Amino acid sequence: MPLVEFKKICKSFKTGGKETVICDNYDLAVEKGELVAIMGKSGCGKTTILNMIAGIEPIDSGEYIFDGVPVKIRTASDGVKFRRNKIGIILQHFALINDYNVYENVELGLWESGLGEKEIRHRTHEMLESLGIADLRDKYPNKLSGGEKQRVAIGRALVCRPALLLADEPTGALDAETEAEIVALIKKLNKETNTTMIIVTHDKEVADNCSRIITLDKH
Repeated sequence: MPLVEFKKICKSFKTGGKETVICDNYDLAVEKGELVAIMGKSGCGKTTILNMIAGIEPIDSGEYIFDGVPVKIRTASDGVKFRRNKIGIILQHFALINDYNVYENVELGLWESGLGEKEIRHRTHEMLESLGIADLRDKYPNKLSGGEKQRVAIGRALVCRPALLLADEPTGALDAETEAEIVALIKKLNKETNTTMIIVTHDKEVADNCSRIITLDKH
């Protein structure tokens, strides 16, 4: 059974009286444990599809099924409840909180988990160790390299042990050497945790490291 399934999804935007179609009866199935890349030219709807999977962007019509259960997102609150402890998200520009140190930024991923303080500390420390940034725990984002910042962002997204990780251009702000390190890390975490991962990328080298590539056509 797929973890993520779209059935005949339709999505469009209206701007200035003009309608832009993103999806027209679009089908998608991502199996549990897969590492999938979504590619396509600018404007083809890659990020919109990622946002619909995350429950950030509502669909116009069609059926969205997550882990066998139909998903209905009508309000922003519905989306927050849906994502909580199910979906982790990492972004190209890290989105770290500058006033929080590394430990606190990773710990943020557990703030609404309902876990006790002891378990939160355990999971946060465990994540820092697995990402190789335990020695940076007291540093602040302005003292970190791009690769270190992305490791912190990955830790924040995965510390709640979500079923699904969504990544929107996670290597777009990194140099080639650091990109290779982050891609290797993502592959390692996918294999070790069996977390399903969907990566939006324009980079063929990143996509080629995934188990499957989905290419979107521009409407």
